[in-house]
Amino acid sequence: MTTSIDAPEAVGDDYRHSLALCIIESVQSHLGQDDIGVVDRYVAYRRARHEQPVTDGARALLRTFEEVGSSDQWAGKVASYKRRYSATGVPIEARHIQQAATLLYDRRIDTIDDLVDTARDQAALEQIHDAWVEACGADGDAAWSHFLALAGIGLPRQTVESPPNQVSMQAA
Repeated sequence: MTTSIDAPEAVGDDYRHSLALCIIESVQSHLGQDDIGVVDRYVAYRRARHEQPVTDGARALLRTFEEVGSSDQWAGKVASYKRRYSATGVPIEARHIQQAATLLYDRRIDTIDDLVDTARDQAALEQIHDAWVEACGADGDAAWSHFLALAGIGLPRQTVESPPNQVSMQAA
């Protein structure tokens, strides 16, 4: 039997309107460390170029990689926007962020609404999950769960069931 859990209420509206922010936060926080605020740096970078709320989808995120040239350059120019360089700083998972955005965009998922529509088809969502884990590696499952929660999509959860023919002991 499966039930659905809701996404945390503490997630801000910014995430509910920007697939890009969901991608960055979920990948960086589970594959790296987000002590450096990659999402904040991305938002500052985008707002410096477009004075409007950041509602970027996967394509707009990928465009920032194109603007600067590579994932290594993105880590320095976008994810560390207006920060002092530190060779010993926390690693930025730019390559994984780019791979996650690419796999979603290649499957015609550019916005939160596109993701919600896709989530209605469990088989399609499973295929995307598998590609996400392949792109993100060892902590891909945790990043995927966090990504869906940020986007406002509840996750199926397996309930623990007693094995058949097992009698439970009750206190008298």
